[in-house]
Amino acid sequence: MNDIEKEKKPMTSLFSDLIHNLGSLIRHEVMLAKTEMNAKISRIEAGGASLAIGGAMLYAGFLVLLLAAVSGLSYVVPTWLSALIIGFVVALVGAGLVMKGRNDMQAKNLKPERTIESMRRNIDFTKEEFGRTSR
Repeated sequence: MNDIEKEKKPMTSLFSDLIHNLGSLIRHEVMLAKTEMNAKISRIEAGGASLAIGGAMLYAGFLVLLLAAVSGLSYVVPTWLSALIIGFVVALVGAGLVMKGRNDMQAKNLKPERTIESMRRNIDFTKEEFGRTSR
């Protein structure tokens, strides 16, 4: 719609269009926020699973390390060295998963950034449009 058509349109019609468009805009923004938060929640769930699995692997690694220590002290033979290596590998994998899970669950990852940016654009657009119609 060009500026001449806007001037011909009654003010009540313009406000009616504005209210309708704002309502539609708000509904779409709420849908976007819900979608984005569902994605964030899924990420937290995955982080929690990594944290749980990592914790279990750390525990298993600790048990293997204990077994290696017992085996090493009991027999003082090279067999314990293999158990020690396996224990360290399992513990390292578990520690990596725990760090990944902790990082995925940080609060900074929960902010609905796309929704906030979209709302900023909508506010700027609305200010711009009101500036044009008030002239």
